[in-house]
Amino acid sequence: VAVPGERWEVEFLSDGSVEVEKFISNGEIALEEALSELFSRYAEPENIDVELSQNTDLARVKG
Repeated sequence: VAVPGERWEVEFLSDGSVEVEKFISNGEIALEEALSELFSRYAEPENIDVELSQNTDLARVKG
């Protein structure tokens, strides 16, 4: 669930229980360069080429 400044993950488990995990923003806004960190930490390096453009809100991922 996404709400302003927060993201909640809700899991409905097979035993009928529910788990909720909340992620709350500290209000800090990262610049476009943060996308490079995101991709370097979590992408498969051999399958990705990140192209960042000035004045855009998008990163193109080639693979």
